[in-house]
Amino acid sequence: MIAAGGAIALAGNAAALDVKGKSTFSRSGVVTIAAGATSNAAAPVAVAGGLTAASHVLATMQTTTATNIGVKSATPNAGTGKITITLTAAAPAGGIVVAWFVFG
Repeated sequence: MIAAGGAIALAGNAAALDVKGKSTFSRSGVVTIAAGATSNAAAPVAVAGGLTAASHVLATMQTTTATNIGVKSATPNAGTGKITITLTAAAPAGGIVVAWFVFG
């Protein structure tokens, strides 16, 4: 947070954000895609503050699997304010945990 009247770095002048240590974000989290499912379409992730047409989602698997599975897409829906994450194949027994982060 920058206090009122504080300086804000402009592009090329300095870092816009410099975090040392842990940080938290209100528009990030994890979701488990159930065993046998290829997405969380039945229960899309609701994003705090909603989404806009300019929202982008970064999603990465947090579960190691013996099979070749990955995140195919993380699709934001500005109308519902929810994210649907799709895998390249069905999740194995125990499911797949996917971390997600919204920017923009």
